[in-house]
Amino acid sequence: MRSAVVRHFAAAYAGLRRGGRLVLVALPASGTLEIPVLDTVLNGTSVIGSIVGTRAGLATVFALHRAGRTRVVADTRPLAAVNEAIGEILAGQARARIVLQP
Repeated sequence: MRSAVVRHFAAAYAGLRRGGRLVLVALPASGTLEIPVLDTVLNGTSVIGSIVGTRAGLATVFALHRAGRTRVVADTRPLAAVNEAIGEILAGQARARIVLQP
């Protein structure tokens, strides 16, 4: 997850299924994060951090994209096709990022 807003972290954690992982690639603005320990243990969920990328690196990527040196590869689908899209992702058959639209 990439956000500095504490409630976004809480919402992402609440959306984890049993055995799910929340990967943090940003830090909450407050510098702390409240995690319900009992739920974490009983559900076997985990929260891990990732230091991949920096703000400067992201700015470079955006600059390259503005300059036309990258392109977004996406497959747009209606929201009603969410189950099929997830099935393709889980089967490793998604050829691009899938964007669901209402």
